[in-house]
Amino acid sequence: MSASPAPVSAAGEAGGRLPLPALAAGFLALAVAIGIGRFVYTPILPAMAEALGLSRAQTGLIGSANFAGYLAGALASAHPLLLRGRKLWLAGALATCVATLVAMGRCSTLAAFVTLRFVGGAASALGFVLATALVMDRLARTGRSNLASLHYAGVGSGIALSAAVVSVAHESGCAWRALWAISGVLSLALAGPILWLLRGPPPVASRAPPATAVAPSIARLVIAYGLFGFGYVITATFLVAIVRTLPQLAAAEAYVWLCVGLAAAPSVAAWGWVERRLGFQTTFALACLVEASGVLVSVLTAQVLGILYAAFALGGTFVALTSLGIDGAASACRGSSAHRRGDDGGVRHRACHRARSGGRASRRDRRLHRPVPRGRGGAPGRRGPGPIAARRGCAGLTGSAHPAAAPVPRAASKPRSALRSVLPTPLTGSTSSLRICAGT
Repeated sequence: MSASPAPVSAAGEAGGRLPLPALAAGFLALAVAIGIGRFVYTPILPAMAEALGLSRAQTGLIGSANFAGYLAGALASAHPLLLRGRKLWLAGALATCVATLVAMGRCSTLAAFVTLRFVGGAASALGFVLATALVMDRLARTGRSNLASLHYAGVGSGIALSAAVVSVAHESGCAWRALWAISGVLSLALAGPILWLLRGPPPVASRAPPATAVAPSIARLVIAYGLFGFGYVITATFLVAIVRTLPQLAAAEAYVWLCVGLAAAPSVAAWGWVERRLGFQTTFALACLVEASGVLVSVLTAQVLGILYAAFALGGTFVALTSLGIDGAASACRGSSAHRRGDDGGVRHRACHRARSGGRASRRDRRLHRPVPRGRGGAPGRRGPGPIAARRGCAGLTGSAHPAAAPVPRAASKPRSALRSVLPTPLTGSTSSLRICAGT
């Protein structure tokens, strides 16, 4: 019988060894897979469309192919085959990102562009899920989940770096083909040390029971998350192209996408601070409103200040919303798993508390402890636990022999913020919450 992994100690939760190599690897992986691999199309698009005479429908089709590939990769990331050799799968995903970037500069047909962006999108999703799984395992086992924002800062940093490199290269006279090649070389340079930084035996992960049903909270979160993705991807794809079409915004073309990256880099930490004060649902809704305002301003304004606000509103929310979505999905999955195991501890704890205080049970508690019908022999039916039985149940839960000595169990703690605990427990072989929220 294999030994189960030891839980993180209390000392580790307070702050264990700083996993700098894992954080650096995650930072670089997200910079390559998402910041460059997924979003470098935005600053290259205007020069590419102008040189090839691509219509808006054609450029939109190329962008849509990347998003479709990203969705396919996010769904495929839950395949059991990926649980073995995750570092090798991550290396393959990042290598595919680099290869598709270079190949984009060597093609000229719409079909080739669509195919390459689809494959690149799938590789970006796999890179995101696998890198996040590997990094969060290490953060959780060293008690440093509060450093998750440094991992997610790789997305914004990759966007900012690629925006600056593409802008400088374009101003230097590089054609669109050279811009794709330069982006591929930049990605290769960043991806090179990732496997070395993740060296060493991988953390032992136990297998979580597969989900057999979708909790209502998960369904609502998926709908909200899908609407968030639908709302931002158009602006994220065409923001630089929008700026180029208006002469009064020409001065902002060189740095508008850079502003998106600079705003995205610290966004997870900033919104994590908000979440710790306002809660998950309020923070998620507020971030969506800020993002929606930026999207709206981007199509209504013809002023530089307005387009810069749109850039900061977009960059300052979309990565944070991804992190918040992962946190919400992980919490909902844990709650659904507890329900399938028959874990009614919350109801029993409330019953114990009300029994001690003499209060009345809620309608939900009374429904769960309704009387059993009388038997054929006229024997009285069994009723749910009354005050005395509830006290005995409390004693059983706490291991106390005397009812009065049993402490009142504490209520379930509020889920920690996406910043402090994007995946509060070590990944257990299942990437369901990452898969749910990687698909935008």
